[in-house]
Amino acid sequence: MPIGKSILAKGEREEQVEDLIRLSRLAIARSWALLARVGHPGRHLLGRATVARGETMTGEELELKHAVEDTLKAPASLSYTAPVRHMFGTIIWEGRVSVFDVDGHATATRAYAWISGLAGARQSHVVLHKAGIIGPADAVRAQLMGDGAEPRF
Repeated sequence: MPIGKSILAKGEREEQVEDLIRLSRLAIARSWALLARVGHPGRHLLGRATVARGETMTGEELELKHAVEDTLKAPASLSYTAPVRHMFGTIIWEGRVSVFDVDGHATATRAYAWISGLAGARQSHVVLHKAGIIGPADAVRAQLMGDGAEPRF
């Protein structure tokens, strides 16, 4: 037997390979999520690879998925979730924005969604990816500014 080779049953090798694949996918997902957080210029290229296979959505992400699908009348899949802080001299809004890939919608292939308000008066917001809105921070800014007037809180 060559040096460095170990004797493993076929099932054990397959299990180790599956574990390595799972860990690799998780590392890739975390890397892409970090790039999205720091405003990487290629953040618009982030897609399905940012969520590793087998990961589950949180309850809030699932609630947002339903809000996107109900609003757009098209199926959506979670791409990633990014923290956003919008400042206007002081912090106006801070939270997490979920980014969804949308299939079968006439004008949008991506949507941004988040929940604002307190537990008793929560409101979900859905903003389409379009010219001028190319990321989670842009979506929050557009929602806060409304039609370009004074910020809405």
